[in-house]
Amino acid sequence: MLIRPLQDIIVQEYNGQPVILECELSRTPKESVRWTKDRKPLTSGTKPTDTHLESDHRETVHRVVLPVLEEELMGTYKMEVEKLSTEAKVEFRIPPTLRLPENFEEKLIMKAGTSRSIEIPFVAVPKPTVEWTCSLATTKRGGEQKPRFKSETSRFSTQLHFTKVQMDDTGDYRMNLRNRLGEINVRVQLLVRDKPSPPRNLSVEDVTDESLTLRWEPPEQLGGYEGPASYVVELREASMRSTKPVGTTTDLFIPVKEGLVLGKSYILSVACKTELGQSEFVESKPILMKLGLMRSIVSN
Repeated sequence: MLIRPLQDIIVQEYNGQPVILECELSRTPKESVRWTKDRKPLTSGTKPTDTHLESDHRETVHRVVLPVLEEELMGTYKMEVEKLSTEAKVEFRIPPTLRLPENFEEKLIMKAGTSRSIEIPFVAVPKPTVEWTCSLATTKRGGEQKPRFKSETSRFSTQLHFTKVQMDDTGDYRMNLRNRLGEINVRVQLLVRDKPSPPRNLSVEDVTDESLTLRWEPPEQLGGYEGPASYVVELREASMRSTKPVGTTTDLFIPVKEGLVLGKSYILSVACKTELGQSEFVESKPILMKLGLMRSIVSN
């Protein structure tokens, strides 16, 4: 009556396909087939990842379908019907194997203050250990370190949650997945972009009774921006809050020849601007327009 018994299965490589235990009877049985796993009754689950029991329309071919590979599903499976029985062992020996989607990004560009998560699906039996490390671009410590971000690992995937990233988070993030059969690494490069810092070391030069030149040095950092920066310059009377635009330039200086009145004091301010945003304005000291020789004033 039993024309094809169950066969032992050892899976050593993940191919994305379910594992199937199958046996065949010569005729339709007079009673229901009974399945056990490790001597415990086995029933068909309802979730896609659950074990499923199947048979053909004649109920001569019977099978156990294991959609996923995990340690809990290893063991001895037995089919009994009438006075017949057949059993087989299932064993998984899977080194860490990645299941990355086609759109997986190995390079992430994020704006400062934003958040996102990355997920790395995997298969590994025995259960692997997962370790996240990072090498930060601006760290004062050498070598790898533990990320400040939270990570979560489930049966089939691990996640790293980049939360409110800052410029100092820029660097390489590495996930190491290993069990006794092997190990594998995934590297993700994180680039955080931000608005530039303010210009530095303002100075007012070539001051006459009707003109002056404002100079400055570039910001300490451009927020990761690699293109040319521009500078926005404004002017206000020292006794007032409202400002007037002077101009925008890509140079590190700008001459001011309009809007200056003899006898009044003025404060000039400059901000750095890129496609990523604009820095805070930094101000000069008050400059008094008066008759006299040409002079230079260091403002900060």
